[in-house]
Amino acid sequence: MKINSYLTIKIPNSYELTSKGSKFIAYSFQVRDKQQIELKIEEIKNLHPKARHWCYAWKIGVKEFHSKSFDDGEPAGSAGKPILNQIESFQLTQCLVVVVRYFGGTLLGVPGLIKAYKESCWNCLNQAEKTEILILNKFNYSGPFEKIQSILSILKELEVRVCSFKFGDPSFIEFELPIKDESIWFAKINSRLEKKRINPDENNYQIKDCILINNELIL
Repeated sequence: MKINSYLTIKIPNSYELTSKGSKFIAYSFQVRDKQQIELKIEEIKNLHPKARHWCYAWKIGVKEFHSKSFDDGEPAGSAGKPILNQIESFQLTQCLVVVVRYFGGTLLGVPGLIKAYKESCWNCLNQAEKTEILILNKFNYSGPFEKIQSILSILKELEVRVCSFKFGDPSFIEFELPIKDESIWFAKINSRLEKKRINPDENNYQIKDCILINNELIL
C-alpha cells in the first residue's frame, strides 16, 4: 500500500505526573533523523541535570520504520517500551518522547513504573497538537531553454512549488509534487506542454525533450 502522508507532533508538548512522590515529566517532539533525536535528548538532560532517569523512545521513517526504546537504568521493559507503545498507539512517526523521572523515595515496582511511564506519555501525546504531513517528491530536470521556460510557466500557473531553476544550455528546474497525486500533476503538465489531453500514468515521470536527473522523497 502506498503511503501518501504521515501523522506526527506539530508543536513540542510536555506533561507532568506524580506517583508516590516520584515525578515523571514527558516531552514529545517531531524529529527527522537520529542526529536530531540525540540533540533533543541532550537538551532535556541539560534541562533536568538532577533527574534520576531520562527514559525515551522514538520512531522515524515513512516507507521503512525504525524505532528504539531506552530504559536508562529502570528495570528492563518498564520505561522505554511503554513509551514506544504509546507512540505506536497514536500511529505517530518522526516522533520522540522523553520521560524524565525524579525519584521520590518510594519504589514503584515494575507494574507501577510501567503505569507511570505509560500514563505520562499517553497524556503528553494526547494533549499534543498533531499534524498530517503530505509526503512530497522532489524532481530535478534538465532540458532545452524553451522547454524549461515553458515548464516554469506551467508550474506557476498550477501553483506548484518551484525549488530552483537555471537557464542556460542546458537549463534546469527543480520542483515538488505530493506523491498522492503526482501522476495527475504530470498529466496536467504534459497536457499543457503538448497541447493535448494526456491521461495520468502512474510512475511515469517523463517530460518530452527533458532528462530526469533525480527525484527524492521529502518527508
